[in-house]
Amino acid sequence: MSTYPIEKILLDYANGRMDVEMAMGHSLQHVSQLYTAQTSAATERQALRQKVSALEELIKTLQTRNEHLQPLPASLAALQRAVSQVQHKVDNLITQTSLPSQHS
Repeated sequence: MSTYPIEKILLDYANGRMDVEMAMGHSLQHVSQLYTAQTSAATERQALRQKVSALEELIKTLQTRNEHLQPLPASLAALQRAVSQVQHKVDNLITQTSLPSQHS
C-alpha cells in the first residue's frame, strides 16, 4: 500500500479535503517508512564503522611495516660500502701476493 506524499497530506488536511482518520492513517504509514529507513541506515552505519575500523587496523599495520622498511636503504648502502671496502682489501692482498685478480 502506498501513501500520499507528506506535503499533499498536510495540504489536504489543512484545506479540509482529508479527514483526521485518513490523515492519521497516511501519517502512520509515513512513520512506518521512517522507522524502516532508520533501521536500514543504522545497519549501514554499523557496517561502515566495521569497515573503517578494519581500514584503521590495516593502516596501523602498514605504518608499522613501513617503519621497519625505512631503515633498509641506509642499511643496504652501508652493506654496499662494506663490500666495496672488503673488495678493495682483497684486491690489495692479491696485488701484494702476485696472484691473478678475482674480478669478474
